[in-house]
Amino acid sequence: MTTARAYASSTVLPNGKVLYAGGVLGGPSFASAELYDPITGTFAPNAGAMVAGRALQGQILLPNGKVLLYGGSDGASTANCPTPSAELYDPVSEIFTTTGAMVICHSTPGSATLLPTGKVLIAGGTLGASGGFARLSDAELYDPTTGTFTVTGPMTIPRNAHTATLLPTGKVLIAGGEDISNLVSAELYDPTTGTFTATGSMAIARQQHKAVLLPTGKVLIAGGFSAGISLNSAELYDPATGTFSSTGSMGTDRLGFFSVLLLTGQVLAAGGQQQPSGARISAAELYSTAICPGGGPPTPATLILTPATATNPVGTQHCVTATVKDAGGNPVPGVTVRFKVTGSVNTSGSATTNASGQATFCYTGPALPGADAITAYADTNNNGVQDTGEPSGAATKTWVLPVTTPLCQIIITNGGRITAANGDKATFGGNAQSSATGATKGQEEYKDHGPAQPLNVQSLNVLAIVCEGTTQASIYGQATINGAGSFIYRINVKDLADPGAGQDTYWILLSNGYNSGEQKLEAGNVQIRRQ
Repeated sequence: MTTARAYASSTVLPNGKVLYAGGVLGGPSFASAELYDPITGTFAPNAGAMVAGRALQGQILLPNGKVLLYGGSDGASTANCPTPSAELYDPVSEIFTTTGAMVICHSTPGSATLLPTGKVLIAGGTLGASGGFARLSDAELYDPTTGTFTVTGPMTIPRNAHTATLLPTGKVLIAGGEDISNLVSAELYDPTTGTFTATGSMAIARQQHKAVLLPTGKVLIAGGFSAGISLNSAELYDPATGTFSSTGSMGTDRLGFFSVLLLTGQVLAAGGQQQPSGARISAAELYSTAICPGGGPPTPATLILTPATATNPVGTQHCVTATVKDAGGNPVPGVTVRFKVTGSVNTSGSATTNASGQATFCYTGPALPGADAITAYADTNNNGVQDTGEPSGAATKTWVLPVTTPLCQIIITNGGRITAANGDKATFGGNAQSSATGATKGQEEYKDHGPAQPLNVQSLNVLAIVCEGTTQASIYGQATINGAGSFIYRINVKDLADPGAGQDTYWILLSNGYNSGEQKLEAGNVQIRRQ
């Protein structure tokens, strides 16, 4: 760093750089800030200084890309809050500016949680006065759109060094911390009512611990400090029941450590310190939501494909999602799911489950109506073969005709001629049109003169017409081949010039497998008219 500093706060910015602001080193708190560039691996002074020097302040990235800095200590013996009590940092200009004043300045930040509304909930912490720190039960909301703080809450009890976790329900779990003693209690903040209510208590009182929201929706509470020692215990909070339950302990007791949810669904715990020895820790460890007998990652037990059934127009994209869970109903991340499609489309692919145990596969539908069977399995050992015990799922897909474009007419002169993809000469003509209500009518004919695939196609009807402007169109319907049967046809045309020889194109596909390929007209003309 360009300046040695303790008790500074840091925030990862949208541009990837890290803002380090404030801090203290045996005197008044710093107003300076610096930026870490991960590309160059270097620190550089920020262009602008903070409005006020502060240490131990709260910092949080706002949805607009700016950073809110609030509270903290001025570094004086009185441990007073700086004036102003809050300010904003703009990463584009590298300038700090004053924003609205806090209702109560928090000398230590308590917790800051970005709510779904875009507002920031600030709860608890301490208020410095005359060299002491009184614990706060106060809470307030910062609104980035107005730049103001307003009172909410308060919490049911004062607390500092607690955790705050945004739950999938939109509520915020406040857990542990300390007042005069370490706290075992927890409470929930409801943004819709602006109130805190008690919820189940933890098994062990703790402060300076970590809380991580898991893909299951539960919250992992781990480590911390209590009764003069650092903790290795952990527990889970279940929002559905409002209760805590014990889970596997960490291998190392630690407080004030780094913790984050990984893309695999595991939780990384790294660093920190131990008490009462004060030893700093370099070790790291992983927490998994489920463990196989004998150790290792969770084992997939079920795989469900969604949607189970679906109907789409031909030629569009369809996506299926496989959700993989273990025997306890927990998502299993990091598993390769292999997908296979058979029917009107034959394709395959694979994807890896994310932290929510989900993997998605997409493919494009056929040119003509049809149906597909979709299967998938969790390739637990990644050997490319479905082994005994590897869960699987199935889904179906139906491809139907597209919606007709109203008031479109496609005229193909009877003198139309191409050389098909098989090398045969072919002639064609037709007239198809749609009404304002989407009703269709018309007649199409096509003749392949051989010798590779001689056939004579006469339409029985026109079922759908799709026009893209006045240059491209598709005609769908049923037809006889050589005077017999009923086959689905699709004719794609392009109207690129008038006359169309050498410019316009014609392409016919039949449900018996015949495909002329897209060919330029050797004679004739295509006209696409829109009303």
